[in-house]
Amino acid sequence: MADELGADGLRFERDRALGWLTIDRPHARNAFTPAMYFGIKKAVHLVNADKELAALIITGAGGVFAPGGDLAGRSDPGDEPIPSIGAHMLPFLTIRDSTAPVISAVNGICQAVACWSR
Repeated sequence: MADELGADGLRFERDRALGWLTIDRPHARNAFTPAMYFGIKKAVHLVNADKELAALIITGAGGVFAPGGDLAGRSDPGDEPIPSIGAHMLPFLTIRDSTAPVISAVNGICQAVACWSR
């Protein structure tokens, strides 16, 4: 169920001075959908706008951080090509430009687009 981030597979919680973003999409082992990219950006903006939050911690549920984008069902002949994900969709720049620290608590597989560090 989508919460204030507007994306299924993400949970945003406040715990004292920390914002916690949990990638929680167990049926896809936390693979990202396009809506999740926007949700991550929104989580960063929420923390930056809330004076009571000092940092954002991003983690994964179920022993997996994130394997990257969800490519399920795209290997069959005749499938439409996967649309290119433009830079405006990726959370990299929002995380880089955050006024609050953003910490990745990597707790399992972390591949492809899930490797946000610069």
